Amino acid sequence: MSYRLSHRWILLSAALLLPSCELAASQTAPSPASPDLRIEILDVNGAVVAGAVVTVTGAIEDVRACTTDATGRCRFTGLATRTYRVHVEKRGSYPANAEVKLPAPEVQITLAAVQHTSANVEVIGALSPLDVEQASSAEALTQIQVQNIPYPTTRDIRNILPFIPGVVQDGSGQAHVAGGATYQSLNLLDGFEISQPVTGTLNVRVSPDAVSTLAVEQSRYTAEFGRASAGLVSFATSNASDRLHFDAASTFPSFQVKHGLDLYTWTPRAVITGPHVRGRVDFLDAAEFEYDNNIVEDLPAGSDRIPVLRGSNLAKLNAKLTATNSATTAVLFNRFHLDNSGLSPTSPISTTTSEDETDFTAYASDQQLVGRYLLESGIAVSESIGRSQPKGTLAYVLGPNGAAGNYFRNAESDTWRVQSRINLLAPSFSAAGRHSLKVGADATRIFFSESLFRRPIQIVRQDGTRESEITYRGGEHLAINNTELAWYASDHWNVSERVVVESGVRWDRDSVVNRNLFSPRMAAAWMVAPTTKLTAGTGIFFDATNLLLLVRPLAGMRLETRYGNDGTIITGGPFITAFHAPPAELRSPRFLNWSAGVEHRFGQATYAQVEFLSRRGQNGLAYNNLSGAEFTGDYVLGHFRRDHYDALQISARHIFADGHELFASYVRSAARSNAVLDFSLDWPITSAQAGGPLPWDVPDRFLSWGWVPVPKTRRWDFSYTFDWRTGYAFTALNNSLRVVGAPDSWRFPRYFSFSPYIERRFVLLQRELAIRLGVENVTNHRNPYTVNNNIDSPNFHTFGDFATRYVAARLRFLGRK
Repeated sequence: MSYRLSHRWILLSAALLLPSCELAASQTAPSPASPDLRIEILDVNGAVVAGAVVTVTGAIEDVRACTTDATGRCRFTGLATRTYRVHVEKRGSYPANAEVKLPAPEVQITLAAVQHTSANVEVIGALSPLDVEQASSAEALTQIQVQNIPYPTTRDIRNILPFIPGVVQDGSGQAHVAGGATYQSLNLLDGFEISQPVTGTLNVRVSPDAVSTLAVEQSRYTAEFGRASAGLVSFATSNASDRLHFDAASTFPSFQVKHGLDLYTWTPRAVITGPHVRGRVDFLDAAEFEYDNNIVEDLPAGSDRIPVLRGSNLAKLNAKLTATNSATTAVLFNRFHLDNSGLSPTSPISTTTSEDETDFTAYASDQQLVGRYLLESGIAVSESIGRSQPKGTLAYVLGPNGAAGNYFRNAESDTWRVQSRINLLAPSFSAAGRHSLKVGADATRIFFSESLFRRPIQIVRQDGTRESEITYRGGEHLAINNTELAWYASDHWNVSERVVVESGVRWDRDSVVNRNLFSPRMAAAWMVAPTTKLTAGTGIFFDATNLLLLVRPLAGMRLETRYGNDGTIITGGPFITAFHAPPAELRSPRFLNWSAGVEHRFGQATYAQVEFLSRRGQNGLAYNNLSGAEFTGDYVLGHFRRDHYDALQISARHIFADGHELFASYVRSAARSNAVLDFSLDWPITSAQAGGPLPWDVPDRFLSWGWVPVPKTRRWDFSYTFDWRTGYAFTALNNSLRVVGAPDSWRFPRYFSFSPYIERRFVLLQRELAIRLGVENVTNHRNPYTVNNNIDSPNFHTFGDFATRYVAARLRFLGRK
């Protein structure tokens, strides 16, 4: 097979940009006949599929199997001249079958991604989890699992992350992977990073109906992925289809009974996909909208609501430019508006803020087969605009019983990220086994700016007299930029059909820390028996530079004046609080991660896994208060932080022949640090830095989910989620914002939620539909999200903002019958 490569393509690829997207005719020549059997696996858009398991059967005693390499190819040698049956499987795709009579030229087989479950189609939603080719500690959910697991608020794909063992979700909705902070994990959409560049939070979302697979890797991931010590969260969107198809869900609102019957949420969403230029260009558009009417039960009617409006739209085009070249371009738009942010029993509406955020991401990627080398390149541009506005200009007052007045902080921010990447996958070659080499590079540029306006804060005692007053100076405008560069090389070595070794090295450097960082990594998988696999691996991992820490010295200073018991006589101050980040102290947090596990299959469809994971971090950046004077904060950034995480995970799943599934897991873990306090000018805890459990530490967690057919029925399914865990840790403070006792030595109550659902599939007007009805938190267990942590308050240790029981319903259109 030959291909003519243009000079323009060579130049643009070298610059990490896209090749020409002009449609061109194929310039391939037929391969000569060969006594060997060469098989190439493609997806519906003509892109090669790596990691597919190909089984060739000629007779009972003549069965061969291999896994496609980076170019999507398998080669079988020494076959007799006869007719062979070929069977192909890959997780998240429908199996494919073909018959081939040798001698024959190279055979192409197309795999179609699983889109949805139809009542009259038997679907195998996932390949056997016991896969020797997978050396990483990974858990992937297919679109079938995303659609069938009844996770809370299913319009938000991020909410299914906690139903993967080793992932917990804090009260703000952010996910923590393998005991790490949110910014310590890498969030990817179709290979491009989508985390907020400064905070590291995952704010954007995409319709669940547009996600083909969601994968979380907590350890042993390859050198291709860097700047993340805790793991990867990867969202892969569905490919556009060459057939017109429409799907919709949740088209009617749900209700709640809190202070009477009221609207709870309305979350319509729809996906349409089909051909734009038949056989060449296909499109997909996935839109979702959400209205939430959150009610705080502990507040009086009329002042108890937190309305939320948000929506997103993903528009995507897949183009088959030639027989060896395909391209994808997509635009993702997110809009979010939240009224009464921070509303709670101790923070009335007047003290809340209105939050707005607009996120825009556009990317284009290209996949080009040059001979037997696969060249991938891409570029993405994203912007995030945020705004936080208080309700008015009244003085903000804090006391033991809560807050009053209007919030003191008004902020507007604008963040840009431009990222580019290029990867080269070489064809496999033999050398003491089979090797597949991959090399690549990426570059990222980040721009951040923020405008701040702060008004004074008054802190009062229990009797209402003024204890102190806080004002701010400087920091009205701040900005920071960063450039990140990286290259990597990795080798996937099939030592034999039963042993795989994954090794690689990565180099990272950025313009802020400005140091060369090298990350060697190695992992291995060994099928000690047809039903048992052992895995182990270790490596060095670095975190991205935390820009949120580095902008704090740019935010000005805080001045506090203290008053006597009468609230009028000044007794001290102004006491100054300021942040400093000496350039010589900048380091990149470095982690040594290692893990080992065993997987075993019982019978034909029951799988169990035991895995241990350890993360040890050093050179972590944190602020410490070097001032010995009370009420004064001299916060200096240093690289003294040490984190560690240990986890033992036990899990089991049973996959039914018709695609139904049951899953359960138990995780025993500890997430600790010697620097758990997060200092800032807005809430400056004036104590010195100290260690303890991290706020998202969960020592014990039991998790289960699944969906099964209702006995003696054909169209009814029962599904559920079950989640029990230790409560999160929190720190007690006094009225002067000093830590009382050890940090994070208090706990929320144990969390428990059991949510059963029933779903019925039916046909209406020649279209198949499915309606699901269930109860979230059916036992009405009071799971709080907030706590009064002011030890001087008479309401100290009072919990609020409870997640109570509510009825949820979903309607899905599954297509034409």
